[in-house]
Amino acid sequence: MKTQLLPNHFYNVFLIVFLIAYNPVFAQENLENNKMVTTVFKAFKKNNEKKILKCLPTKKDIEHLVPLIKEARPQETIPATDSVLANFKVELIKNFRQLIKKGNSFGVEWENIVLTGVRYNVNPYRNVLVERGDITLECTSGAIEFLLIIKKSINIRGNWRIMNQMKFRLL
Repeated sequence: MKTQLLPNHFYNVFLIVFLIAYNPVFAQENLENNKMVTTVFKAFKKNNEKKILKCLPTKKDIEHLVPLIKEARPQETIPATDSVLANFKVELIKNFRQLIKKGNSFGVEWENIVLTGVRYNVNPYRNVLVERGDITLECTSGAIEFLLIIKKSINIRGNWRIMNQMKFRLL
């Protein structure tokens, strides 16, 4: 009895699905040296609001993203780029201060924090073709272990950007 070979296109489809499903695992390799990750870590270590603002999208980044969002969601109203950037700036500074304060309440000595690991969890932007996910910085400060979670970060034109609030979580 002969075994029937599966059609060649089945193998191609399987390969494509495999690569798409496991791409985030491979993308994690360089996150510890990623510019956004190192900038966020240094901003917290030095308690520096101006440094964290470097992780926001630029005007060109927003202008690149707007047509992608409009294509995926034509009914959605998108504010002017300058308005979006101003709002991001205010919200990020407010969020940064809250996290510093929360960490202080648990005894985190920010100047002594150590980055012990970085994780990436896919969090796709529905119908918008950009890479988006939650980037988690695993940190310690003395005996205190905690996470800094950068929610819904987006890779725009090859650069990761903070697009949402960050979270602080004790381990």
